Amino acid sequence: MGEKAGPEHEPIGSDAIRIDFNRTFSLEEGAHLQLGGHGDMDSKWSYFYEDEWLSIYRGSGQCWARLKLRECADGIEVDEAWASPSAFAEYGCKSIGDYLGNILDWILGG
Repeated sequence: MGEKAGPEHEPIGSDAIRIDFNRTFSLEEGAHLQLGGHGDMDSKWSYFYEDEWLSIYRGSGQCWARLKLRECADGIEVDEAWASPSAFAEYGCKSIGDYLGNILDWILGG
């Protein structure tokens, strides 16, 4: 079992919206995401996997996004995606999906 979000990590904000976000991960990438982890001091990202949900946090523990993952023929795919527009807007993000893709690329070492 991977790392779990601690009490210092808030649930996703009340402004959360369901977003159209499609992505498929290899089984190896899915296993990496399920381990959870903390970013370095510069990035301030952390992510936790629990009960099919990958939660992505930044800085003070604010949840930016939650992704429901499921197995598929090609590996692991995003079944459902939620994001906090106010969290993304704070950093001037125009496309939540594009920025979320970049965060996942960073998490996976890409």
